[in-house]
Amino acid sequence: MLHKKLFVMVIIIVIASVTIIACDGQDEVDTDSIKTVTDGLGNEVSFKNQPETVVTMMPNLTEIVYALGLEDNILGVSNWCDYPIEAIEKPKVGDAMDLDVEKIVSLEPDIVLMGAGETMGEVQDKLAEMDIDTMVYDPKNIDEILEMIDTLGELFDQTEEAAELLDEFESKHDDLIEKTQEIDEFPSVFLLLDTNSLYTVGDGEFMSEVIELAGANNIASKKDEGYFVLNQEILIEKDPNYIITTFPDTNVLEDMGALSELTAVKEDKVVEVDGDLLSRPGPRIIDGAFELFELLHE
Repeated sequence: MLHKKLFVMVIIIVIASVTIIACDGQDEVDTDSIKTVTDGLGNEVSFKNQPETVVTMMPNLTEIVYALGLEDNILGVSNWCDYPIEAIEKPKVGDAMDLDVEKIVSLEPDIVLMGAGETMGEVQDKLAEMDIDTMVYDPKNIDEILEMIDTLGELFDQTEEAAELLDEFESKHDDLIEKTQEIDEFPSVFLLLDTNSLYTVGDGEFMSEVIELAGANNIASKKDEGYFVLNQEILIEKDPNYIITTFPDTNVLEDMGALSELTAVKEDKVVEVDGDLLSRPGPRIIDGAFELFELLHE
C-alpha cells in the first residue's frame, strides 16, 4: 500500500549514516579530462571520462534523470521507482532495504546515484571495492533539492536541461508565493505519515518546508526536528484546523480514541495528498505544494 511504502521511505530518509567513495587517485590521467562533481553530502567525486550510464537507487533520483532527458542512459532502478511510468520497465536492483549489489555490478554503470542510510552506506562500500563510483543525495530543504538538480545536470553534461527544470520550478514557486500572500491567516495543520502512530515531520526537513510554502503552519515544526512520533496530548492541545494524510483511509483517526474529537476530524477536514508528490525531493515537489495549497485554500 502507498502509505506503507511512504512510511518505509521516510524511515530510510531519517537514517543518515553513509560512507562516501573517493575515486582512485593513483591512475595517471590527463587532469584536463577529469570531471569533478560534488555530491549532496559535500564529497567530491572525480571521473576520468564523461559519465553516461547510471543506476538510480531512489525514486526522486530516477525522476530527475528522466527529466534531464536521459532515459536511455538508465541501466537500472530501485523497486520503488515508478515515475515516469517508463521507469517501471527498467531492470530492478532491489529497494533501499535490500539492494542487489551483484545486479548493480553486472549492469556496469558509470555512476550509481543513491540516497543516505545505513543500508545504502553498506552497499556503497561494496561498490567501492568493485571500483564503481557513487554519489549520495539526502536533501533537507528545497534549496538543496534545486542544487541537486543543478549538480546532476552538470554531472551528465545536461546543463541546459537542468536550467529549464529549475526555471520551471522557480516560475511555479513564484506563482505559489503570490497566491499565499493573499491569505489573511494560515491554517494550522498536522501531517500524518502513518496509520499506526502519530508519525510526522518537524523542522529541518523539506516536507515541513513544503507545508509552509503551501500556506499553512505545521504544528509539529516547533516540537522537534526531523521525523518523529508526536505526543497525542500535544496534538489534542494544538487541535489543528486540518490533518493531512498520505493515504486514502482517513477514517483511521476516528479509531484513535480521543483523536476523534479533534476539530479537523469532526469538521471533515482530514485531507489526502499524493504521497509521492509530497515525499519525493525532486522536480515534482512544487506540484505537491500546489496540490496541498488547493486542498487547503480553494
